[in-house]
Amino acid sequence: MKGKIRNARLVGITALSLMGGAAQAQTPAKGNVIVWMHADNAKYFKTVADNFMKANPEAKVTIREYPNEAYKTAIQVGVASNQPPDVFFNWAGDDSFKFARSNQVLDLTPYAQSAGWGKTLGKGALNAFSQDGKLWGAPFSQESKFFFYNKALLAKQGLKVPTSFSQLIGSCKTLKAKGITPISFGNSERWPGVHYLTILNQKVVGEKQTGLDYRLQASADKLFTDAGYVRAFQMLKDMQDAGCFNNAVNSVSPQIAEATFYSGQAAMNFCGTWCINTMNTNGFKDKYGIFPFPRVEGGKGDQNYVIAGPIGLQISAKSQNKPAAAAFVAFAVSRSSQIALLADEKRIPVDAAAATTVKVEPIQAEAIADLGKASGTALWLDTVLDNTIAEAYLNGIQEVLNGTKTPQQVVGVIRQAAINAKQKLGR
Repeated sequence: MKGKIRNARLVGITALSLMGGAAQAQTPAKGNVIVWMHADNAKYFKTVADNFMKANPEAKVTIREYPNEAYKTAIQVGVASNQPPDVFFNWAGDDSFKFARSNQVLDLTPYAQSAGWGKTLGKGALNAFSQDGKLWGAPFSQESKFFFYNKALLAKQGLKVPTSFSQLIGSCKTLKAKGITPISFGNSERWPGVHYLTILNQKVVGEKQTGLDYRLQASADKLFTDAGYVRAFQMLKDMQDAGCFNNAVNSVSPQIAEATFYSGQAAMNFCGTWCINTMNTNGFKDKYGIFPFPRVEGGKGDQNYVIAGPIGLQISAKSQNKPAAAAFVAFAVSRSSQIALLADEKRIPVDAAAATTVKVEPIQAEAIADLGKASGTALWLDTVLDNTIAEAYLNGIQEVLNGTKTPQQVVGVIRQAAINAKQKLGR
């Protein structure tokens, strides 16, 4: 039934679609378009591609799916090759800007203007893909991260939703004493751990200083020297020492951690808005609530920030079929596609008008409202940093959790990576 509903929403939308008054394309798209997609979004985009081809019979779209851990490596190699994808998924931040610096992707500003999606998509999401006055990606979803919690389990233990880090630690200790895993955590793919450091850095160090360090704008002798960076790592270690996590987190996959939560074997799971559909389709609907990462006492950052960031599509500068690639991107971010994304996939669209046309579930409404109330967003750490610094973080988190390095040692490695990157990039 969902497939039929989605088809009804998308079929008939032309390549440049009627996006809130934008002019409809006069000529259907033609030719082949190769799209590389992160596995979490592949199912949805295969449906988008099917409907695009129905609206454009002379076009063929091929979706190539890559697993999460392998995707970033694949696009580094693929985009630089002589046969890159025409369109590919990417995260906002340096992950997208590095392709712009090397002239490997198109400036989408004229396409956004001509197709109309530059006016219908949220300014914040567009700005996240903008640099030097140019637009390097088309955002299609806003993602955020929350603690998902088992409502019945917390209530049975007499626990309330923690609003501070110390309360979170206290809840962990209470649950652990009862033989309950407080937070299911799987860091085998490394990125879940970096999400903890993303929000801890913002709350402890503060968005002003992290902005200077992340962009390599601080002087070399000051880069990543704020004591808060070590404290942020130590707080993650404090969570582990308090028994917040399951054993061997670096050997557990994110998917297993999610399953541990929705099967009732853990009280909480730090998960993204993309997990709402996962929880619901695995029989956990209405059994869980969400809350943002709590405030950190003594932190220098704005405690009303949330961890969030848009994801989007980029077009290769070497694409052999740029018109069709641009038409597909326009279709993928059209209002009809945005409505289907919210209604069928339970994902948060970046077209605010699309959200008003769908009766969302209470948990979705809560996530959207929380994002609306936030005073700012901390973008995923591994997507905003230069790749070498991101790798130092990704590896360092595993080392701290394994007990093979101290927070001080890891921050020292990160600082040296930042100094090297600053020198290499001439900043």
